[in-house]
Amino acid sequence: MKHFETWFSHSNLIINTEKTRAMVFHFNKTCNLGRPTIVLNNVEINYTSEVKFSGINISNNLKWNAHIQFACSKLNKAFSTIASLRGDLILFMLRNIYFEKYHSVFGYGTILWCGEMECVMVLMIQKRALHSVKGLHNRQSSRQIFKKLQILTLTALYQYISLRC
Repeated sequence: MKHFETWFSHSNLIINTEKTRAMVFHFNKTCNLGRPTIVLNNVEINYTSEVKFSGINISNNLKWNAHIQFACSKLNKAFSTIASLRGDLILFMLRNIYFEKYHSVFGYGTILWCGEMECVMVLMIQKRALHSVKGLHNRQSSRQIFKKLQILTLTALYQYISLRC
């Protein structure tokens, strides 16, 4: 660790030991991997099972459940904004609010987490938001809404991003 401390010092970088966390990655739920003691600037670094890095929640088991739950929580909060503005704004403005509140959340890091089964919850929230934008009943098909508003579904966005890479 002294090598890292020296490198950071020579590069004029500061390590915030209060925010720094260590993580041991594994695929096995019952795995008890050794956790060596890590000391930086005479402060012991704590281990964590989940961390938010660059806007994406990462778990030590390399599953994306925590990030998907965070995204669902954020999208559900944004739903009330769209629902409350539906009668006051034209469709074009509601579409812009949708892109600001929804696509900015689930469009970020989609290539990483959209392959999980839990991303179906995000798709359901997306459909519910578009039903609210158009004022449709929940049982009506969303297909025409996506086409008319020129919005990609979450799965179509994932496929588009995958093909671009």
